[in-house]
Amino acid sequence: MTVEIIEFRKLLEAGRRYLANTATLAELNGRVRATLEAGHFWGAAAPLMEVARDWEHMINRTWNEMGEQPAPLTEVQFSEWLRQQFYFPACDS
Repeated sequence: MTVEIIEFRKLLEAGRRYLANTATLAELNGRVRATLEAGHFWGAAAPLMEVARDWEHMINRTWNEMGEQPAPLTEVQFSEWLRQQFYFPACDS
């Protein structure tokens, strides 16, 4: 049986909207939390969970709510990192 975990798609959509300045970091954080919870519950593939955890880590470094991150990111740095997440280089055949 295959289960579609729509939270992953919603996370990517929120990431694109963040880059277009139509979503906030708080919304993106909520999406990543929902993705991790759904992925854990439904047993998502390890690579998808790793992507979500990477996004969570980078969001936390940017948000840095309590100044607890040893290597915080600016929103500009985060946006550049996020932009790279949507870049898929062409494979030479």
